[in-house]
Amino acid sequence: MLRLDIMPGRQELIGIFRYMKRKGLNWNVQIRSPAEIRPDTFKGASAPDGVITAESQIVGAAESLVASKIPIVSLDVPPEIFARRKKNIVFIRTDNAAIGRMAAAHLESKGRFMSCAFVPDSHRRPWSIERERAFAAAVGKAGFTCVSMTEKDEGNLPGWIAALPKPAAVMVACDRRAVQVLEACQAANVEVPGQLSLVSVDNDEMYCEFGSPTVSSIDPDFENEGYLAAAELDRLLKSQTPCSAKTMISQVRKVVERESTSPVSPAAHLVRKALDFISRNACRGIGVEDVVEELGVSRRLADLRFRQFHGQTILETISERRFTKVKRLLMNTRLPIAAIAANSGFGGPKHLAVAFRKRFGMTMREFRARH
Repeated sequence: MLRLDIMPGRQELIGIFRYMKRKGLNWNVQIRSPAEIRPDTFKGASAPDGVITAESQIVGAAESLVASKIPIVSLDVPPEIFARRKKNIVFIRTDNAAIGRMAAAHLESKGRFMSCAFVPDSHRRPWSIERERAFAAAVGKAGFTCVSMTEKDEGNLPGWIAALPKPAAVMVACDRRAVQVLEACQAANVEVPGQLSLVSVDNDEMYCEFGSPTVSSIDPDFENEGYLAAAELDRLLKSQTPCSAKTMISQVRKVVERESTSPVSPAAHLVRKALDFISRNACRGIGVEDVVEELGVSRRLADLRFRQFHGQTILETISERRFTKVKRLLMNTRLPIAAIAANSGFGGPKHLAVAFRKRFGMTMREFRARH
């Protein structure tokens, strides 16, 4: 019973298959979601020989599983779910305390901060609370009081982030939550990592690699948890006598560092500031001189640093943002060309028509028809 719609479940399953391949096991692995589990799942001739579960949402069937003699390996399921089972069960737990300490150490290594904060899982699950406590204790030793986001702050995450003394060091309970935090930072005009350094947990590339900035994240090694689970289930299945309950702690691997905690050079900070200004104002008719004035440096220096760190000129970046909006309006609205030109910063429909055809090799009417 693994959640394959989330990265930890997929990685745990990979670890299970890796153990099976290494040992030459021919297990018939059946993957079940909580919705498929019923009290009679663990009774009768069709009952499984063993169960590996990372799901606590099997309320209707948990008692039936506990009452059975089926060997169980529990991956981070709250211990009270299987508290009555004293034999043939192994509890494998992620070392959440080590994760909290690792996050604190990583952020402390990046420089001096004015404040430290923690953003919990939205449901305040036990693993999130454990990480929060360890992080708070670790930064406390460095002389900081950890500010934790409360349920009251949920409705105004940008406001909560804006109120943190800057620069701030923030740990987020998991990568899915980190995406929300980055969106809130953008809404609050808080630069990451310039004003706020952020580290998260799970190392899920879908969330960590494709945002801006990319997210530094702790790898708990869920694949190894799956491998350990398979090994322990194999041991229970082969035992001639019932085995006593056992608890194991899966070791945490490392911090995978990305942009959200990378040191910010003055030049990189300059370019990030320019990109933020362009993102907010490109479709309002700004020009290169407006960007240069916002930065407070010479045009020569601004162009040099922009090419160095971004690979485009300032003018090319402004045009790119404008064309992106033009294409979106052509595909998703019935607005006339004049209105599209006015909404994208091109000034007039004739100028836009010429520029669009030069850029894409077709008229806007042809583009709209194709898409």
